[in-house]
Amino acid sequence: MDTYTLAKALHVTAIIIWLGGVLLNGVLLSYLAKDTGPGRTQLAGWIRRWDFRVTLPSMVLAWLFGGIVMVMGGWFPDAWLMIKLVLVLVVSAIHGMQSGRIRRLAEPGQAPPLLSVLKHSTELVIAAVLVIVVLVIVKPL
Repeated sequence: MDTYTLAKALHVTAIIIWLGGVLLNGVLLSYLAKDTGPGRTQLAGWIRRWDFRVTLPSMVLAWLFGGIVMVMGGWFPDAWLMIKLVLVLVVSAIHGMQSGRIRRLAEPGQAPPLLSVLKHSTELVIAAVLVIVVLVIVKPL
């Protein structure tokens, strides 16, 4: 196996784990927004630990191996890649907002209302991933 193939395999693996965590965060945040029971803080703490130990490192690895694949593939000036990078930045920003919200929910006391973008984060991430996958496979621009 050559270095490029290994980097691409690690990139895809990291993406799958990262996106699984981001989608899980979105679903659980929707649930926690409606739950005011005593278990909310405990569940939010569990999600926060998972996010910090699994989702965040996989995002970092996805960016790292993605950069390696991008350089090795020589695609940096291509328009499709620039669009993909913008969408990946959007997904990264959504993950950051989710992480902040989860951190606040894990602390005792009242959390502020859920931001509108977080209410629809699962749908936004799925739409971004759909466009990203089409761009990567078709490379139209």
